[in-house]
Amino acid sequence: MDERQEGAGISLYHAFLLLDGSGSMTEPERNSGKAKHIAVAEMVQNLINELYDNPSIANTQLTIVCYDSSSVDDIRLSDYDVKSNMHYNQNNIDLWDPNRNHGGATPIGRALASGHKLAEQWISAAQGMEVRRAVIYLLSDGGNYPDTEPNGMSERQKIKDFNTQQEALREQGGFKGRIRTATLGYYQFPQGANSEEDNGRDLLKNLPDNPNAYFESATASDLADYIVRTITR
Repeated sequence: MDERQEGAGISLYHAFLLLDGSGSMTEPERNSGKAKHIAVAEMVQNLINELYDNPSIANTQLTIVCYDSSSVDDIRLSDYDVKSNMHYNQNNIDLWDPNRNHGGATPIGRALASGHKLAEQWISAAQGMEVRRAVIYLLSDGGNYPDTEPNGMSERQKIKDFNTQQEALREQGGFKGRIRTATLGYYQFPQGANSEEDNGRDLLKNLPDNPNAYFESATASDLADYIVRTITR
């Protein structure tokens, strides 16, 4: 675990990476020509390598969830410590392929609810002087679908309420941590060129409490760079 002093406490970090496993992820990435789900699987392996090699974020925990309309609880790695996990640097990208056993629609609200549940459970389990920092990274290449699913805004409020409750406990010494949400738009077209991607942009920009916590790229490797830069911020 990455440990940093915050007052009298020790800050621990955990990234929850929610990966879009919808059918559109089989389409090609514009810059590389690779299928997007393959590019994302490679991105995850590169991210794992970086977590191992970068001393500023070494041992930060990572949980990966792949989601589509059939499942949002397919956790590939739970409480992932790259220094002790045998999957490190095996380069078997099938392990991280978001379309394995997926390929349906994109229920963004349900995915965020799953990530929120995992993050809140992890923070609530903090012991002693631990202060736990969870960040949920939600990746999508399109809009929320099916339309009957919640779009994630109610879950955004629940996360905000959880953080407010935690802040209220700070003076009493009961503060355990907070959750941040960042959204990753994996879009292949510029604004205005594709209506589905534009709908997704609008939603993903609104989901984080911090308006600057939205990042967009047509290249999966850029998304990994963003995660590395922001895990412990």
